Amino acid sequence: ISQLLIDWDADINFCDSKGRSIVHMASWGPSGGRNGKILLGLVAADAPECLQIVLNKCGEDVKSAMHRDIEGCSPLHTAASTEAYASLDVILKYLRERCTDKIFHSHLNQLSNGYCTPLMYSTYRDSAECVQSLLNYLKIVFF
Repeated sequence: ISQLLIDWDADINFCDSKGRSIVHMASWGPSGGRNGKILLGLVAADAPECLQIVLNKCGEDVKSAMHRDIEGCSPLHTAASTEAYASLDVILKYLRERCTDKIFHSHLNQLSNGYCTPLMYSTYRDSAECVQSLLNYLKIVFF
């Protein structure tokens, strides 16, 4: 569906009332929201394939792709805080390929309005996969 929307020139920068874009939505994992991510009564997961298509459309426009919502959360925060480890990896690879070490590091350590980094959110959710993925990328930047 995401490819069809892009083919028909849908505005991938459109945001909902909370400032969340399609990149946020595709990054939203099974632990999102108050009761998790539920669609039609079923637990839903993130959509890494959809996310990859949308990020490819964003291309080099990292600022637009990593737009922050009204809570100060980028899609990186969203994936890390909702146990969306497949989407988290897609985002991290996207950023690593397009950013200098300094800019990449700033995304990894960006604080939300609640003063949390993506790593802090994934630790709070006790998501070992997300924590490990973020630590692996932090290691690349620091060492």
